[in-house]
Amino acid sequence: MAAVGAVQVRCAECDVAVPITTEITSTGVEGSRLIMSVKPDLTDVIAHAWTRDLGRDDL
Repeated sequence: MAAVGAVQVRCAECDVAVPITTEITSTGVEGSRLIMSVKPDLTDVIAHAWTRDLGRDDL
């Protein structure tokens, strides 16, 4: 069973918070530790970097 979560990273160049959606899945247990896999969706990060690099005049 997977869960969906979100985190944010702040762009160092323009100080905008960019969301990253994540899929979190339990992959097993070792003793008393739960092992989890976190897969990020970097689409918004790539789109932000691309549009920021273009500049407002190019959009």
